[in-house]
Amino acid sequence: MLTQAVAERESLPRLPQVAPKTTERNVTFILAIDLGKFNSMCCMFDTETQEYSFRNARTTREYLTLVLKSLQIDLVVMEACGPSGWISDLCHELKLKTLVCSTNEEA
Repeated sequence: MLTQAVAERESLPRLPQVAPKTTERNVTFILAIDLGKFNSMCCMFDTETQEYSFRNARTTREYLTLVLKSLQIDLVVMEACGPSGWISDLCHELKLKTLVCSTNEEA
């Protein structure tokens, strides 16, 4: 979780607090990112409770590293576009499952 001090220091929007992962795999937290060149939209979704929240995010390695490390994420979903390559690499470095979807084809 981002602390208030870190959020203020970095001028970052506060992100939702998510309960730590349990040893049981019946809870899945998904971070879906609508990528933009400079800013992105993040949606944190809890599949068990069906609760979700949206937050704006800067599309920078530093900021997204903070986001990915501060949330307990089981899956990161993003569209295939310019920044998706390095963001996917970042997720793999952090050992997070990723799903990159093409928006040019049928689902």
